[in-house]
Amino acid sequence: MTQAPPAQPPATAARKTGPRIPLIVEGLPSSVALQLEETQLPSPHSVDLVDSPRAGYVSRLLAREPNVAELFHANSSLSRYSAANQAADPTLVDAAREWFFATGYQPLDGDFDDDLALEHRVRVPLGLLPDGLGAALRPLVTANPRERSLYSGDMWLVAGTEVFRVPARRGVLWKERTLTERERADLFDAIVAEPAPAHRDVLLVWVVVPWRQMVFRGPRGYRHALLELGGQIAVVEAELAAAGVGVRTTYDFYDDAVNRLLEVDGTEHAAIAVSVLDPTGRAQ
Repeated sequence: MTQAPPAQPPATAARKTGPRIPLIVEGLPSSVALQLEETQLPSPHSVDLVDSPRAGYVSRLLAREPNVAELFHANSSLSRYSAANQAADPTLVDAAREWFFATGYQPLDGDFDDDLALEHRVRVPLGLLPDGLGAALRPLVTANPRERSLYSGDMWLVAGTEVFRVPARRGVLWKERTLTERERADLFDAIVAEPAPAHRDVLLVWVVVPWRQMVFRGPRGYRHALLELGGQIAVVEAELAAAGVGVRTTYDFYDDAVNRLLEVDGTEHAAIAVSVLDPTGRAQ
């Protein structure tokens, strides 16, 4: 009687390769690191009761509706077959920029009593800002190529309890409002930054105004506005730092609170970034 050959392992049997080395990403829990390495589809029998960025990331491949951020990108895309978004004639946009810079915040002769406006701090020369901050800001808002991006949005300056707009080509600040001490504290508390802004700091709030671009480009103009203003933020950060002004910019803040305290609507005018300035150079 012949001996039967030894049984072969089933074809589906797992081969022993030793323990799996867990993915290690410095600063990330292993569960999050594994999700970044390979998206794991969630069970169709489970539902996230609490919305979160991580839940949106995990469920994005099976979501019935696209994420709102993805909708923005899709709706602002150029297409050969749609008239909603257009590549604008650059000469039209340049003409609008020049009109905006030439006429905005430029009162006619006799409209203002300059001495009275200064006394009530309605219009304040940049040179009156403390610790040389005005001298550092002046080159950024005078007539030069760097001002082009200030068409897509505005710079607002919060010094003490005073809120000013910083218009291009003017060399002066226009007061928008005066905060109470409580409102100033609320504004600083709405900024998510580490370390938190100090009481001495000055805030430069960047407010995007997308319709200045969208009037020519449709929804595509929103992309132009954000990108242009982002480039301007980088220029201002570098030049203020070179002038000895400490600057650090955060894009995280409680939008409703900041927009409300600036008295902007949050749609046609909306804060998109806050630069914390310290004229002593310590905010870097």
